[in-house]
Amino acid sequence: MKQTEKAAGREMDGMGLNLADVLGALLNAEDEAAVIRSKAELEAKNLVRSVSDQFTQDQEVRLKAARTEVKEQLESARAASEREAEHILELGARDRESMKEHFGTRMPSIVKKIAEEFALQYASRGEH
Repeated sequence: MKQTEKAAGREMDGMGLNLADVLGALLNAEDEAAVIRSKAELEAKNLVRSVSDQFTQDQEVRLKAARTEVKEQLESARAASEREAEHILELGARDRESMKEHFGTRMPSIVKKIAEEFALQYASRGEH
C-alpha cells in the first residue's frame, strides 16, 4: 500500500471504521438512491399519465359541450328560418288575396270605363 492509503486506513481505524465498512455503507447508500430514483421515476410517469388522462377527459367534456352548444344553435337557427319562411309565405298569400280583392273591386269600373271609351271611339267614327 502507498503511504496515503496506509494513513487513511489508520485514520479510519482510529474512528472505529474500516475500509470494508465504508465501502459497504457507500454501496448500500447507492442502492437506496437507485431504489428511491426508480420510485420517483415511476411516480413521475404515473403523475404524467394521470395528468394526461385528466386533460384528455377534460378536452372530451369541452368538445361534447361545444358540440351540444353548436347543435342547439343550429336547431335554433333552423327553427327561426322556418318561422321566417312561414311568415314570408303568409305575407305573400295576404298580398295575393289583397290584389285579388282589389282587382275584383276595381275590375267592373275598369271594364265599364274601357267599354265607354270604346263606345265613344266607335260613335265618333260613325259621325264622319
